[in-house]
Amino acid sequence: MLVTTWFESLANTAAVRNRRPLRRKAARSSTIAAEQLEARQLLSATNGEFQTLLDGDGNEYCELTTSDDSSVGEANTVAGRTTTSGSNPFDYAQTFFLHSNPGANHTIYLDFDGHTTSGTAWNQNFTGNANIVTPAYNPDGVSGFSNTELTSIQKIWQRVAEDFIAFDVNVTTQAPATSDLIKSGSGDLKWGIRVVIGGDCMDWYGSSAGGVAYLTSFSWNTDTPTYVFPNQLGNGYEKYVAEAVSHEVGHTLGLSHDGTATVGYYSGHGSGETGWAPIMGVGYSQNLSQWSKGEYSGANQTQDDLNIITTANGFGYRSDDYGNTTGTAQQAHIVTPSQIDGSGIIERETDIDVFSFTTGAGSISFSVSAFELGPNLDILAGLYDATGTLVTSSNPTAALGASITANVNAGTYYLKIQGTGNGNPLTTGYTGYGSLGQYSFSGSIIGIASTPTLSISDASATEGGLLQFTVSLTQPSDNTVSVTYATQSGSATTSSDFTRKSGTISFAPGETSKTITINSLQDTAFEGDETFTISLSNVSGAIIGDGTGVGTIADDDVSPRVSISDSSVTEGNLKTSGKQKGKPTQKSMTFTVTLSGASSQTVSLKYGTRNGTARTSDKDYVATSGTLTFAPGETTKTITVITLGDKKKEANETFTVSLSRPSGATIADGTGVGTIRNDDGKTTGSSRAVRRGAEWDGEPEEETSFEIEATPFAQTSGSTFRWSARRDDDALVWTSSEQDTVVSDHGDSAWQAAADTDSSIAGNSADSSESDRSDGGLDDAFADGDALMTALNERLPS
Repeated sequence: MLVTTWFESLANTAAVRNRRPLRRKAARSSTIAAEQLEARQLLSATNGEFQTLLDGDGNEYCELTTSDDSSVGEANTVAGRTTTSGSNPFDYAQTFFLHSNPGANHTIYLDFDGHTTSGTAWNQNFTGNANIVTPAYNPDGVSGFSNTELTSIQKIWQRVAEDFIAFDVNVTTQAPATSDLIKSGSGDLKWGIRVVIGGDCMDWYGSSAGGVAYLTSFSWNTDTPTYVFPNQLGNGYEKYVAEAVSHEVGHTLGLSHDGTATVGYYSGHGSGETGWAPIMGVGYSQNLSQWSKGEYSGANQTQDDLNIITTANGFGYRSDDYGNTTGTAQQAHIVTPSQIDGSGIIERETDIDVFSFTTGAGSISFSVSAFELGPNLDILAGLYDATGTLVTSSNPTAALGASITANVNAGTYYLKIQGTGNGNPLTTGYTGYGSLGQYSFSGSIIGIASTPTLSISDASATEGGLLQFTVSLTQPSDNTVSVTYATQSGSATTSSDFTRKSGTISFAPGETSKTITINSLQDTAFEGDETFTISLSNVSGAIIGDGTGVGTIADDDVSPRVSISDSSVTEGNLKTSGKQKGKPTQKSMTFTVTLSGASSQTVSLKYGTRNGTARTSDKDYVATSGTLTFAPGETTKTITVITLGDKKKEANETFTVSLSRPSGATIADGTGVGTIRNDDGKTTGSSRAVRRGAEWDGEPEEETSFEIEATPFAQTSGSTFRWSARRDDDALVWTSSEQDTVVSDHGDSAWQAAADTDSSIAGNSADSSESDRSDGGLDDAFADGDALMTALNERLPS
């Protein structure tokens, strides 16, 4: 099988070839569950003391000590640490597209760019159901991600990915669909956990902690995050943040704290490169952190971490990348006739990866290295001859890597790589139990000039073009050389992106070059650059050096553009009956977010409401924010905003919903305007009431009418009130076509609005107070309509 890459990045348009490690070289130096849980003990520590932490529902949750807690060896220096050091491992543009195992069904999502949490146990038990708004990871304290912060994020991801590289789970910085983080039922095959990395523990949690998680929440049916608080971790120092992330995810997978009878979090033992600590203890000050089963002296927790992780969460170990025996050995990658290299993963304590090579007689040497950031693997390397007999081995006591040098006869040899322990696991070392992780090796051998080496080039083309791979021999041969080839799908597939091809090519004596041509297929979907591979095998008359060519199909389709619609709704009033009487009616305003075209990639973006003339402080609507995620092929999503009714006579009001931070698309129209249409009858203009028609002649039973020019808000056409008057006993009663009524009762007056039957405004004819709203009172002057005009004008805006 192909040599496994260190990490895979879906954003990397020119895919890294599987035979070569992607790693960058560095100098060596409890639960809010849908189901109620019984009360259980929470293992949490403050200065080494155990506490029991249960939420309001009796569910267990766990804290991680801050990096400046007195139980941490480097407590006094943490505050002064810088965020990160060294160069960025990947292009900055790849930062939020990193994946450790993109084909896995289960996900650990490292959410660095801010998140709003609602409707979870955290909200129910810590914020009174208010939203938890976590800011983006921001050690620099300025808006946007600096290159320093992007470098730190990449290295945090590398460290966490190393902790979980042995398992069939994908550690990623790219936002997945929310459904991929939720276990919806027994038939669901894809779920995971969101790790929100940002802010301060005192923002909402209210207790000093580097992180907090609900036990077993990895498999819940809600998007209930685990939290890591960079402000308590050396201001986002990458080592501390990564240790906290893996520790908290361990809780979501069902693991408890590793401590002793007197210390809540065991901080490890040993020093230097092989200084050790358990991940479920606290590994801030040790180089090597591993999953544990309590093999150190005084351990109070003997959970089998590996067994719990791989049997209780829907996923197991990653598939083995290479054979364990000389009979199933992988041929090492030939860089030159005298140089070979390779890389891989030790997935289990019993795993052995075996590589074969052929050398001439003389001195050969190998260097085998563990991953340089947050390693989990201590390496035992052995050199074996063609009969399977051990020639020599290496396992330095003070280093994680291994080095081999030997004088050998010409022939075929095998390099075996496996995990191992070191020293006394009780006090100074560890067993091979948790020695799982990534490695790479390079070797110097004696080249055999008489045997030509085959290699295949990479190739690229725009969609619809031809990809031409060159197969070359390092030197002519006196004999015919033949080799078979076959294409394999990657992110590009034979069903839609290229034409499958396989066959055999032959070199006649003296020939050194052949070409394999592959057709790529045109489409109209934006999908980014995609890759496939073509592999050589079954060679005759030569040896294979570089046996895998990567084909890159450059996407020529425009990335989708995202837009949001406007929306409007009629306001509504207060509820008039039942237990909810007097409370505002709620209505839903729906905004449609649309992609200009389907994408084969996940598209995500942030959204949030912003006040205009409609304001949350005036209880006009309920603020909302979050992340929209379009699964591949989806083109529409909706955002719902709740509006609140009232009885205020006011103009139409507006607010906006803004889109930002798109991933996989660009924003065309990023602002949707929400209009709340007032229905409480206030006029929108400054028209004055103007009397039209006959005057009152005083006869008791006669009626007269007046036309009043105005512009009532709720009236969509026309601009006239029509009023009529009649005598009712000793009172004059004026009624409009809009059902407003004015009553004159010989010196006492009142009016009532039909839309507001619970209130009336009354005054005495001799009273000109503000409560009257008439000009000196409503009295018998209504007989000629003048006071009516005055009273009506009081109701119109000036």
